[in-house]
Amino acid sequence: MSTLPDPPAQLEPDFFAELGAGFMNAKLLCVAVELGLFEKLADGALDADALAAATGLPRRSVRVVANGLAAMKVLAKEGERYRNGEHAQAFLAGRSSVDLRAGLRMYNQLIYPMWMGFENAVRTGEPARHGKPSPEFAKLFSEGVEAWTGPGARALPKAYDFAAHRRLLDVGGGTGSYLLPILAQHASLRGTLFDLPPTIAIARRLVDAAAERDRVELVEGDALFDALPTGHDVLLTAGFIHLFDPDKIALLLSRLRAVVDVGARLLIVDQWMDATHTQPVFGAMLAATYLMLSGNGDTYSVEEARPWLEANGWRFVAHEPLAGVTSLVVAEAR
Repeated sequence: MSTLPDPPAQLEPDFFAELGAGFMNAKLLCVAVELGLFEKLADGALDADALAAATGLPRRSVRVVANGLAAMKVLAKEGERYRNGEHAQAFLAGRSSVDLRAGLRMYNQLIYPMWMGFENAVRTGEPARHGKPSPEFAKLFSEGVEAWTGPGARALPKAYDFAAHRRLLDVGGGTGSYLLPILAQHASLRGTLFDLPPTIAIARRLVDAAAERDRVELVEGDALFDALPTGHDVLLTAGFIHLFDPDKIALLLSRLRAVVDVGARLLIVDQWMDATHTQPVFGAMLAATYLMLSGNGDTYSVEEARPWLEANGWRFVAHEPLAGVTSLVVAEAR
């Protein structure tokens, strides 16, 4: 018989059962997206037989998935019929301007397998192995990132007034998910999108189809090593600095300062944390993903950003909320 004391009676071991099984929730959600289940329910409730017929899947499989999603409150169950919950109908059914399905596909096909290497990344400090980069990988990753950054990208032109600026340089700007909404609202503004060649190849197709295409210049390069475009009075880095350690962030800030005049603005969009690095909660979770992506990524606090900016020629101006865990730090060139 054990001589160890019993745990306090008011504490439930299910606390850890639910936390440890969080991957089950994630897989149920992501697989439902891959199966097109939410689109099938976009027009109204269906029972398991009708949902199986609509998806072409075994009834038992559909029922297990649908019940799991109902338990998670992603679906609502009314008798024997299932319907999309409010969030699923708004963001996963393909019936609104905010579509998060590509983001969940990225989680399922890229990020989830990467997390299988999390323990090794923690033990060694090395990035997780995620296979040889390919055009398919780049496309899936770019589309997923664009889905998750969409709300913040739409919020930025409302949170910051670009009217006083004439040329915007978006460094590490991906496929233009931040740049294009800004240009759409400011007809006199021109923009330059700077990113690695595989990303620019994807961005080129999207930009060519955009109404703002004549006001966008695409430039290939590595922000830490290659020459940065000059002649801009506002710079943007969105969802970018979390890929780097503080030394590389300092290098980036210094390189950005070198290509602008005094008074130019720098906008840094990211999952800015509080001083404890525990809020917002999702930002703390994302820090682990960034660690795996680059081996030295992290989410950072506004308190950390201030001295980095000051040491590299920038003056901290403001910190503003955008959407969800994403917020904006504004600085000005000294």
